[in-house]
Amino acid sequence: MANGSHRHPPGPVDGPGDLAVHRYRCAECTVLEVAGEIDGASAPQFRDELVAAIAQPGARVVVDLEHVVFMDCSGVGELVQAVARTGWTTGSVCLTRPTRFVRRVLDLTHVATVCPIYESVEAAVGDIA
Repeated sequence: MANGSHRHPPGPVDGPGDLAVHRYRCAECTVLEVAGEIDGASAPQFRDELVAAIAQPGARVVVDLEHVVFMDCSGVGELVQAVARTGWTTGSVCLTRPTRFVRRVLDLTHVATVCPIYESVEAAVGDIA
Protein backbone atom coordinates (compact mmCIF):
# COMPACT_ATOMS: atom_id res chain seq x y z
CA MET A 1 0.00 0.00 0.00
CA ALA A 2 1.15 3.51 -0.73
CA ASN A 3 2.00 6.44 1.49
CA GLY A 4 3.60 4.61 4.38
CA SER A 5 0.68 2.49 5.47
CA HIS A 6 1.25 -0.10 8.15
CA ARG A 7 -0.88 -3.17 7.54
CA HIS A 8 -0.73 -5.71 10.32
CA PRO A 9 -3.07 -8.48 11.34
CA PRO A 10 -5.67 -7.08 13.74
CA GLY A 11 -4.43 -9.33 16.54
CA PRO A 12 -5.42 -12.58 18.17
CA VAL A 13 -9.06 -13.41 18.72
CA ASP A 14 -9.52 -15.99 21.43
CA GLY A 15 -13.18 -16.93 21.43
CA PRO A 16 -16.81 -16.04 20.84
CA GLY A 17 -17.52 -12.35 21.24
CA ASP A 18 -13.84 -11.41 20.97
CA LEU A 19 -12.89 -8.49 18.78
CA ALA A 20 -9.52 -7.13 17.70
CA VAL A 21 -8.99 -3.86 15.85
CA HIS A 22 -5.81 -2.49 14.31
CA ARG A 23 -5.83 1.16 13.22
CA TYR A 24 -3.44 2.76 10.74
CA ARG A 25 -3.28 5.72 8.34
CA CYS A 26 -3.20 5.31 4.57
CA ALA A 27 -3.15 8.42 2.38
CA GLU A 28 -5.76 10.71 3.93
CA CYS A 29 -7.73 7.85 5.47
CA THR A 30 -7.87 5.94 8.71
CA VAL A 31 -8.15 2.20 8.17
CA LEU A 32 -9.63 -0.04 10.85
CA GLU A 33 -8.75 -3.71 10.33
CA VAL A 34 -11.28 -5.66 12.35
CA ALA A 35 -11.20 -9.35 13.33
CA GLY A 36 -13.50 -11.59 15.32
CA GLU A 37 -17.16 -11.08 16.16
CA ILE A 38 -19.13 -7.85 16.27
CA ASP A 39 -22.09 -8.55 18.52
CA GLY A 40 -23.74 -7.20 21.64
CA ALA A 41 -20.71 -8.05 23.77
CA SER A 42 -18.12 -6.43 21.49
CA ALA A 43 -20.23 -3.56 20.07
CA PRO A 44 -19.05 -1.05 22.72
CA GLN A 45 -15.40 -1.70 21.77
CA PHE A 46 -16.29 -1.43 18.06
CA ARG A 47 -18.13 1.84 18.75
CA ASP A 48 -15.13 3.25 20.64
CA GLU A 49 -12.83 2.43 17.72
CA LEU A 50 -15.22 4.00 15.20
CA VAL A 51 -15.72 7.13 17.32
CA ALA A 52 -11.97 7.58 17.70
CA ALA A 53 -11.46 7.13 13.96
CA ILE A 54 -14.12 9.69 13.01
CA ALA A 55 -13.28 12.22 15.71
CA GLN A 56 -11.76 14.76 13.33
CA PRO A 57 -14.13 16.78 11.11
CA GLY A 58 -14.00 15.45 7.58
CA ALA A 59 -12.56 12.09 8.66
CA ARG A 60 -12.38 9.40 5.99
CA VAL A 61 -12.58 5.93 7.49
CA VAL A 62 -12.20 2.53 5.84
CA VAL A 63 -13.46 -0.42 7.90
CA ASP A 64 -11.82 -3.63 6.68
CA LEU A 65 -14.07 -6.58 7.55
CA GLU A 66 -11.99 -9.35 5.99
CA HIS A 67 -11.45 -11.12 9.34
CA VAL A 68 -14.90 -10.56 10.86
CA VAL A 69 -16.58 -13.95 11.22
CA PHE A 70 -19.87 -12.75 12.71
CA MET A 71 -21.85 -9.51 12.85
CA ASP A 72 -25.30 -9.01 14.31
CA CYS A 73 -27.60 -5.99 14.48
CA SER A 74 -25.35 -4.41 17.12
CA GLY A 75 -22.50 -4.15 14.62
CA VAL A 76 -24.82 -2.92 11.88
CA GLY A 77 -26.17 -0.25 14.23
CA GLU A 78 -22.68 0.97 15.09
CA LEU A 79 -21.78 1.24 11.41
CA VAL A 80 -24.93 3.22 10.61
CA GLN A 81 -24.29 5.54 13.57
CA ALA A 82 -20.71 6.13 12.39
CA VAL A 83 -21.95 6.98 8.90
CA ALA A 84 -24.44 9.44 10.39
CA ARG A 85 -21.75 11.06 12.56
CA THR A 86 -19.37 11.54 9.63
CA GLY A 87 -22.17 12.96 7.52
CA TRP A 88 -22.54 15.76 10.05
CA THR A 89 -18.87 16.68 9.56
CA THR A 90 -18.53 16.03 5.80
CA GLY A 91 -16.54 12.88 6.45
CA SER A 92 -17.14 9.39 5.15
CA VAL A 93 -17.11 5.75 6.19
CA CYS A 94 -16.81 2.82 3.81
CA LEU A 95 -16.39 -0.94 4.20
CA THR A 96 -14.07 -3.41 2.53
CA ARG A 97 -13.80 -7.14 2.04
CA PRO A 98 -16.69 -8.44 4.14
CA THR A 99 -16.78 -12.19 4.55
CA ARG A 100 -19.64 -14.02 2.87
CA PHE A 101 -21.69 -14.17 6.07
CA VAL A 102 -21.09 -10.51 6.94
CA ARG A 103 -21.87 -9.45 3.37
CA ARG A 104 -25.21 -11.25 3.65
CA VAL A 105 -26.03 -9.32 6.85
CA LEU A 106 -25.02 -6.04 5.19
CA ASP A 107 -27.15 -6.82 2.14
CA LEU A 108 -30.20 -7.83 4.18
CA THR A 109 -30.00 -4.64 6.24
CA HIS A 110 -29.34 -2.41 3.19
CA VAL A 111 -26.20 -0.96 4.76
CA ALA A 112 -24.68 -0.51 1.29
CA THR A 113 -27.28 2.18 0.59
CA VAL A 114 -25.61 4.42 3.18
CA CYS A 115 -22.10 2.97 3.31
CA PRO A 116 -20.24 1.87 0.16
CA ILE A 117 -18.60 -1.54 0.12
CA TYR A 118 -15.32 -2.09 -1.77
CA GLU A 119 -13.43 -5.21 -2.79
CA SER A 120 -10.13 -3.93 -1.39
CA VAL A 121 -8.69 -1.39 1.01
CA GLU A 122 -6.72 0.10 -1.85
CA ALA A 123 -9.86 0.68 -3.94
CA ALA A 124 -11.64 2.31 -1.01
CA VAL A 125 -8.71 4.58 -0.16
CA GLY A 126 -8.32 5.52 -3.81
CA ASP A 127 -11.97 6.48 -4.03
CA ILE A 128 -12.46 8.41 -0.77
CA ALA A 129 -9.01 9.93 -0.10
